[in-house]
Amino acid sequence: MRYCRFCNRTPGPPPVSSMNSTPARLSTASIVESVARPRRTFQLRRDWGFATEYTEGIISIMNHREADTFVLATGKNASVREFVEMAFRAVGIELHWRGQQTAEEGICQKTGKVRVKVNPAYFRPAEVDELIGDASKAHKLLGWKAETPLEELCRLMVEADVRRNKIGWSF
Repeated sequence: MRYCRFCNRTPGPPPVSSMNSTPARLSTASIVESVARPRRTFQLRRDWGFATEYTEGIISIMNHREADTFVLATGKNASVREFVEMAFRAVGIELHWRGQQTAEEGICQKTGKVRVKVNPAYFRPAEVDELIGDASKAHKLLGWKAETPLEELCRLMVEADVRRNKIGWSF
């Protein structure tokens, strides 16, 4: 029986949250959970990916014939602003932006209501402006590749949160 050198356990499904149970403190989950809670500056760029696909990648890594280090990523990134726009678009709301940096707000084009704005409480002491991963090794050795487009991922997450909120359960 083989063991994973990083977590000292046998191969099998890892203890990873699915898309529908991601803690709200994580950026994507907190955006789609309320689609209106304050955010940090919206220019930060992230390599956003689908947890289900990453779980499949993790299982492939654990089942790989020899221990190695792999990066699981989409190889594409989008700004927090773009993700916020996708999330609101998924519920039929188009935003326009006003202000800059800590005074930036996303305004509903139809109603003029502020739907999202920066909140300094969410600032991190050492924030990286741009994150993007290179999963070419995982693709070459494991056959793993992120397939879900970001717009579809965002829509799926918003729909899951809308369903969850309709039954009175939220993060």
